[in-house]
Amino acid sequence: MTRKILHHTSMRSTKYGGIEQFIVNLNQQLEDADTQITSQYETKPSSEAFCNAVTDSRSELLTQITQSSPLRSFASSLALYFKTRPTLVITHFLSSPQYMAGAVYQLIFPKTQFISVFHLSPGLSKTSIATRCLNRFTAIIPVSVAVEKKLLQAGLSPSIIKQRYLGVFLHSERL
Repeated sequence: MTRKILHHTSMRSTKYGGIEQFIVNLNQQLEDADTQITSQYETKPSSEAFCNAVTDSRSELLTQITQSSPLRSFASSLALYFKTRPTLVITHFLSSPQYMAGAVYQLIFPKTQFISVFHLSPGLSKTSIATRCLNRFTAIIPVSVAVEKKLLQAGLSPSIIKQRYLGVFLHSERL
């Protein structure tokens, strides 16, 4: 069975920055005959070097708008999941409606794993819908100890938080 991984970035990429390097490095680590990797961006990334690196790692670059008004963000994110049929979703920079779409998709396809890489934690609280949806995810990866503390204060379950610095995945435990 082919493992299908979706990077749901919800980003407009203007450079070959840290997130892009993370995606390329992770794609290279996960590259094998039974893995299909898709990276979603809101618009075509401006770095040709990044686009080439993604295709060199036999991954697909998908341009699809998923960050819009709350209702459109929910619907377009859910449509993205149905279109790509991932077994693993790695999220970056999503909004509450997009986390809701992930939780709904996971209710329909419970074997789908969701991992969210957290750089910031705006809008999360113990009573927020986003926090409730994120607590359904397989893992939350804060990129610093400070972000981890904020996520715990917002009510995320300590059992799903696995703090890592971007770029320090190669020698860490398998997620």
